[in-house]
Amino acid sequence: MKKESGNIVWFKDVSRSDINTAGGKGANPGERIRPGASVPQGFIVTSAAYSEFLNKIKIVNFIKKLLIKLDSNDSKVLQNASHKIKEKITQAKMPEVISEEIKHAYRKMDGGLVAIRSSATAEDLTDASFAGQQRTFLNIQGEDNVLKAVRGWGITSISVTPDMIDKTREIIVSAEEKLALKR
Repeated sequence: MKKESGNIVWFKDVSRSDINTAGGKGANPGERIRPGASVPQGFIVTSAAYSEFLNKIKIVNFIKKLLIKLDSNDSKVLQNASHKIKEKITQAKMPEVISEEIKHAYRKMDGGLVAIRSSATAEDLTDASFAGQQRTFLNIQGEDNVLKAVRGWGITSISVTPDMIDKTREIIVSAEEKLALKR
């Protein structure tokens, strides 16, 4: 895969082997371009950009503190946790370097109307499905509107469930055990 930066890749430069970087919806157009299918030009904001954003807003520790002692059988508490996570993400400022690279890529496409779709790196796999859990924005025009649509980072898919709580606790306990062994 040829990267313009660590934050942006073009459809023409990705394939199914790049799902970890581009997500399923991002990698699929690259697969269609190779055999010569007509695919509109487009670019992908990479999972590395998303990770950088999450690190900058310190969301991992926020989620950890929110979920570690949560009652996973209380649906109101779960909805409240989901709301707090979504709120933190949507209110956070996108790192300037990422927003500038998105605007630059949009200008390289000559502006105009675009579609913006969120994607997950684990979606479209043979053993996983996230149908209907991502966002799509159609007929978006202008740099500011593109940034606004991208800023959602697919947060409609965030929903705290009992399984998520249990898995998060397993990950936290496992990480803390590994740290204790290193000491």
